[in-house]
This record gives sequence, structure tokens and C-alpha cells, in this order.
Amino acid sequence: MKRAYVEIHCDGSHLPRNGAAYGGYEARVDGQLTRRWKGRVEAADSLEAEFQAVIRALRWAVKKGYQHVVVFTDCMALVRMVRAGARPGGKYARFIRRVAALARLIGSVWFQWVPRERNRQADMLCRAARKYA
Repeated sequence: MKRAYVEIHCDGSHLPRNGAAYGGYEARVDGQLTRRWKGRVEAADSLEAEFQAVIRALRWAVKKGYQHVVVFTDCMALVRMVRAGARPGGKYARFIRRVAALARLIGSVWFQWVPRERNRQADMLCRAARKYA
């Protein structure tokens, strides 16, 4: 079944002292909570953790048949990179290509930076993943 529109708030974090990385996302349709996820992700740094959380969220959106997705994140670097596209040989090129491929499957995906205060639910999920992993 095709579904119209979903808003997804994503966050990721990386703990350099032990190399662990965590992600979380929260999805809402018409303001109603639809899905929450938190868990460990494979990432070498904080930006990779952010990308992994976004990729998890977009996979879920594809599976559920959403056609329009707005991804909110407090990571300006991720927003800029995704909007600009992958540079050949760039450190994060494989993540950008994966995000772009998932976005094509959805149809319409927009990435929007928000201040950390407006992304607190996803941040809390990410912190909870760290606490219970």
C-alpha cells in the first residue's frame, strides 16, 4: 500500500573511547508517532553514525511504501553532503550513494537541518541505545 507523507527525526552518536556507535529515529504521520527505533550501528565516527540512522529510517520508509519523506537531523554536515551529492573518492561517498538510492525508491525525500532542541526525541532514543547496549 502506498502511503503519502512521513516526518522522520534521526540522530547518531559515536563513542571514540570504545568505538561503539548508536542511532535512533522517530517517525510521525500527521503528528502521530508511527515508529521508533534505537540500536547499535556500524560506524567509524559520529557522521557515519548519523548516516546509518538515516539509512535505517529510509529503509523503513521504503518498506512501508511512503512516497514523501522529510528527514530532520541536527547534523548540518549530513544535510549539506546529501544535498550536494557524493564526490568521487570522498570519505562518505558510499553513505551518500546509499541515501540517494533509497530516496529514489521513495520518490520525494527532503533533508532538513533542525537545532538539537527540535531533535530531542531522536537524541533521547540514541542516548537510550547507548545506555542499554
